Amino acid sequence: MSQRFTVVGALYALPVAPGEREAEPLAGGLGAALAVVLTRLGCSVRYVCGVLPGECCPELRAPLVGEGIQVAPFLLSAGPGHTPPLPFEDDDAEAEEPGELRPTLAAEAPGDGLLSTLEIPDAELLEVLELCRGDQRLLALHLAPGREVPPPALAEANLLLAGEAEAGQAARSSEERLSQKGLLRRLGAFGPGRCAVLGARGATLFDGERFFEAEAPSAGPTPLAPALRQAVFSAVLCAALAEGRRVERALTAALTAAALPPSGEGQFPDLPSAEGLLSALAEHGPRDARGDAAH
Repeated sequence: MSQRFTVVGALYALPVAPGEREAEPLAGGLGAALAVVLTRLGCSVRYVCGVLPGECCPELRAPLVGEGIQVAPFLLSAGPGHTPPLPFEDDDAEAEEPGELRPTLAAEAPGDGLLSTLEIPDAELLEVLELCRGDQRLLALHLAPGREVPPPALAEANLLLAGEAEAGQAARSSEERLSQKGLLRRLGAFGPGRCAVLGARGATLFDGERFFEAEAPSAGPTPLAPALRQAVFSAVLCAALAEGRRVERALTAALTAAALPPSGEGQFPDLPSAEGLLSALAEHGPRDARGDAAH
């Protein structure tokens, strides 16, 4: 794949159990997972990641850079009632110092798609979507971690991606028992061009007029963690749609990839291998000449 993606999320060190390991900190965050999966699919990825003061150390960036990802950190702003951020400190003089979100995001020409998580505060999320409006072929929002989302953010994106629980939270209907189609109708009412919801048995995509459904293949004895299964699904679906694949093929490829086992290797052992991801994508056909546009 030759697509260029910008991923937006947060970068932080994963907590480690006492005595488990005392080596370098492990890079965490859903945005990091999305960026790794897209890169393993062959996409060129720039990861615009929010960091807390003092938390963008070289050890956190190195695993992402090792995957071939361009890491572009920005300093997260303080929310109301919070202490303002402290000056950034980093012993690596050659490392890119986190700046403000707007110039960081605008430093590089837009690519084929932008994929953002909900790991950043609402103010930054709305700024990302506003800045990228009209610039990206695909402007997707991965609705995780699950929480309520400002309606303008749901309207600005042209593709919403979520698990069933997260879709309910975003659509403010978490107290109701809705089917995937019911959740998609709720999300679609906010105005995005497309919405996709992933469940245990499969996934459904709604384009405002039609529902596209696909069943999930059986996962092996070592399935992905639920949050990472959703991340793999979202990343592969975005890559397939950006490439121009038909919705049915894109959904099936994303579900096949989400059923892969963790590789158990490298700096991101909980994600599938590049070989597995590429095989899942190839299994469901190359670009179709009649493929749908990304939005």
